[in-house]
Amino acid sequence: MPPTTAVILRDLHRLRRHAKNLKDEIDRLPKMLQAQQGKVKRQEDALKQTQEKITKLKLAAKDKEGRLKQTHDNLAKYQKQLDTVANKKEMDALQVELAHGKESNRKLEEEIFAAMEETEQLTAKLPELNQAVAQAKSELANFDQIQQEKRAALTGELNKAEAELKEVETGLPEDLKAMYMRLVSQRGEDAMSEVNGRTCVACYTEITAQMYNNLLMGSYVPCRNCGRVLYLPE
Repeated sequence: MPPTTAVILRDLHRLRRHAKNLKDEIDRLPKMLQAQQGKVKRQEDALKQTQEKITKLKLAAKDKEGRLKQTHDNLAKYQKQLDTVANKKEMDALQVELAHGKESNRKLEEEIFAAMEETEQLTAKLPELNQAVAQAKSELANFDQIQQEKRAALTGELNKAEAELKEVETGLPEDLKAMYMRLVSQRGEDAMSEVNGRTCVACYTEITAQMYNNLLMGSYVPCRNCGRVLYLPE
């Protein structure tokens, strides 16, 4: 005994929803992969930023050490000049230069020490940051492998569902097939709706007794409110 129109529509609705879910899951895979790739990039950026900061700190400290040496040399020069000055004005000027030089030395030494201390702290973090990069790359490789396997399985399941869908569609009455194809081209899996009692499940609109009788006879019955093709439940 051939399946009734209600059975065919019910199967088509189930298969189209199943196919849509499979497509959605396949479409999500690239986004999930991008999320994993983003995690790797964030870890790599954190490592790169730390390495660049260490390099800048070392260069800054080296520059300050050069300036500190120059300041020491100037202080030594001013100190010698103190022994040869002839008047108080020159003496006062040298004293000012000495005081200024000593203050500059103090600031430079503090800045050099702070740079060295920060460099040590950041350098101590490098192993952890390198490990985080390696871990993220490992997780990405594992995810990529799993994703390829999942994509293959989902694609196989989708092909099977679509083949079954085409086969079931051949059982539709000719007068219903054209209207069905027009609706699914516009709405996809949302082109059909089950009737619960005498109510369209999709929009909760009640159908008439005549519409219900037409469904029992296997006729094409669209919902008066949402336009979906209606079918009776099992």
